[in-house]
Amino acid sequence: MKEKIYTIPLNEAMDKGTCCPLCALHDKVEKDIIDYTLGPSMMEPDSREESNKEGFCAHHLSLLASSGGNKLSLALMLSSHFDTIIKDIESVSKKTPRPVTGVLKKKDCGIDLNPLEKHMNSCVICRKLSYTTGRYAEVFVSLWDSENEFRSKVKNSRGFCQKHLTELIRLSPHKLKDKRCGEFISDLLNVQVNQVKKDKEQLHGFIDQFDYLKRGSNPDEYREALPDIITRLQGKE
Repeated sequence: MKEKIYTIPLNEAMDKGTCCPLCALHDKVEKDIIDYTLGPSMMEPDSREESNKEGFCAHHLSLLASSGGNKLSLALMLSSHFDTIIKDIESVSKKTPRPVTGVLKKKDCGIDLNPLEKHMNSCVICRKLSYTTGRYAEVFVSLWDSENEFRSKVKNSRGFCQKHLTELIRLSPHKLKDKRCGEFISDLLNVQVNQVKKDKEQLHGFIDQFDYLKRGSNPDEYREALPDIITRLQGKE
């Protein structure tokens, strides 16, 4: 298979044999964005403007704070972001509340809270992560269609998390012709059914470790399988 710069990360994720290659890519992309946010982006006015305007979700704020990266960069970004928040709070505070009440009317505080709520519903890292992982999903479908070697990797893989499985299936009609789309979906579902059955066997093996009559000789095998099984259900945040 002839590699291109945008196919290398996906093939590397497939070769790792994880429970979901797109989750493995999610982790890598997320780490790269976190490192970039605390590093080179500080010197780019456009990046600072994005973080000032959008801010970060609770999950990514926690990752930024615990990454071991440049804490000064984080503090400077938050300081600039607070300027935006202060302006938005002040804009709301200048409006006179007119509570709406009455038997036939829904109770309302009478203030447009959108300037406050928009910061709770936006995250510059989430947006970049969603865009990049979405492009990798498109590359996945394209490689399956054009490269027999990649298709074999898919058939011999450990499947996907439920989230990415449905994402790939929804994407396929937009990227493949009807017949190929059906083949693609069949390949994914066949792999997934077989793997989920194996997951259930692993779960039973884990449960049996708590029964001295059924306990196996290698309990670590089942204990280590549990995190992957959890990822299978919900994928990554």
